[in-house]
This record gives sequence, C-alpha cells and structure tokens, in this order.
Amino acid sequence: MNSPPQIALIGYGVWGRQHARVLRGLRALRWVYDSDSRQLKEASNSVDDLQFIWQDERVKGVVIATPPRTHFCLVADALKAGKHVLVEKPMTTSVSEALMLKETADKSGLTLMVGHLMRYHKGFQKFRFD
Repeated sequence: MNSPPQIALIGYGVWGRQHARVLRGLRALRWVYDSDSRQLKEASNSVDDLQFIWQDERVKGVVIATPPRTHFCLVADALKAGKHVLVEKPMTTSVSEALMLKETADKSGLTLMVGHLMRYHKGFQKFRFD
C-alpha cells in the first residue's frame, strides 16, 4: 500500500485542530507548527521553526489555518518552497495579493486551494451554488 503524501499544518487553533484530526486519520500529518508555543505544546509532531517545514522534501503540501492577515506571506513562502497549499478562507486580505499567489502557483505548477468546508455541509447543500 502506498503511503499518503505528507502534509504539514501551520496553525493549531480551532480550525487547525480540525485539519489535524482529518490529516491524522489519513495518516498524512507530518508536522504541526504554531507561533504560539502554548498551542504547540498540545500538538504531536510539532516543530518550532517554519524553515524546517519548507526544507523537508517529504512534505508535499501544507494546510494553513492561521489568522487571515498572515495568509499572504505564509502561502507565498510555501509556494516558494515548492509546496502545494490549502489555505483557510479568506485566502488573503486583498484581491491583488490573491492574484499574485494564484499567478505564482500557476507558474510553479503547484495547487493552491482555499478551504470552503461548509460548502459541502449537508445543510448548505440544500442551497444551489452555481
């Protein structure tokens, strides 16, 4: 059986813990990083330096679940490091930043996704999204 791609999680708050639970269930969670050392103490597989994640060739992608003001820089760094990215919404705090990240991902051949978990919630599926 092939092992799943290894994913790093950046942000171990409310949403980050949900992502961690799912990634653990998939056996895909490699590292957890949070700038708050108290949060980090609660996470298994934690690292205290983002450079460790960017340089780990086994990490194919990252999930970013941090405050929106941090998204642009974190996503840009992840893409620069050659990582696929799932970032919680909003992707950035400005349209111009979002477009820059999209262009970077496209040029690099990397996947850049925005988390819209509630879009697939049964309650929301009753609405039509076109």
